[in-house]
Amino acid sequence: RWGLIPAWVKDTKEFPLLFNARSEGVLEKASFNTAMRHRRALVPASGFYEWQQSGSGKGQPYWIRPRRGGVVAFAGIVETYAEPGGPEIAAGAPP
Repeated sequence: RWGLIPAWVKDTKEFPLLFNARSEGVLEKASFNTAMRHRRALVPASGFYEWQQSGSGKGQPYWIRPRRGGVVAFAGIVETYAEPGGPEIAAGAPP
């Protein structure tokens, strides 16, 4: 599942999924602290999209990839969340 759910969350329906933990403050936020200290990951990808906004239009996606092929790796953090009586959910976010 994409988007981090901290282990201390009681109800996932009322808690927004967390994305893009900023590296300069990730250890200061309770939501990311434990995962950053103990559950780091590398996420392999063949590329990624960057969006360029032009005026008030929708924006243009640009596919960024290594010039000679191969993969890039993104840093990530992972947290395991279990709803009461439910299965465990592995969720993550890039820091």
